[in-house]
Amino acid sequence: MPHVLHLRRGLLKATTLPLDCHLMIDDPDRWAAGYAEAGAYHRRWLAEFPDRYGLDVLERLRTTFTVSGADYVTAVRGRDAAREALADAMVGCDALLLPATAAVAPLIQPQVNSEPLTRFTRAFNYTGQPVFSLPAGGPGLPVGIQVVGRIGGDAELASIALALEQAWALDH
Repeated sequence: MPHVLHLRRGLLKATTLPLDCHLMIDDPDRWAAGYAEAGAYHRRWLAEFPDRYGLDVLERLRTTFTVSGADYVTAVRGRDAAREALADAMVGCDALLLPATAAVAPLIQPQVNSEPLTRFTRAFNYTGQPVFSLPAGGPGLPVGIQVVGRIGGDAELASIALALEQAWALDH
C-alpha cells in the first residue's frame, strides 16, 4: 500500500495506514466474495453479449463461476473485520487520499495486465467504503487520486471530493 494522505479538518497530512492493507488485497480467500458477486452481476450479459467484453475481462469474469459457496461465506465473514480495521485506521480523518492505480493507463491492446490498475482499489472494494476517483493534472497520461471515506459517510465524502476537485481545478 502506498503512503496515504489523510484529510483532517481541511489539512492534508502524509501517513501510512496503521494496518496491513496487503492482507485484504493479497489474500485470495478474501477475493472470493468479490469474484462471486461480479460473476452474479455479469452472468446474464456474459451469456447474451460476450463479444461486448474485452478478452481479458471476459476470461476473468468466467473464472468467477468457480468460487465455491464455502469460499464465498469465508470471504464475507472476513469483511466485517476488514471494515473494522479500516474504520479504526481512519479515526480522526475526514478522508484518505491515495493513487487510484499503481501505473498509468495502458495502451489499448487485446490483453492487459490489470493488476496494477486495481491494486489500490481492492481493499476498498472489499470493505464497501465510498470512494471517488478524481483526475489529477500533470504531464503525460492522466492519473487518478482516490478519495476514500467512511462506510455510511457518502454525503460527507461527496462534499470533500467536490471541494478537492474545485481546488485542484484552480491550480490548472
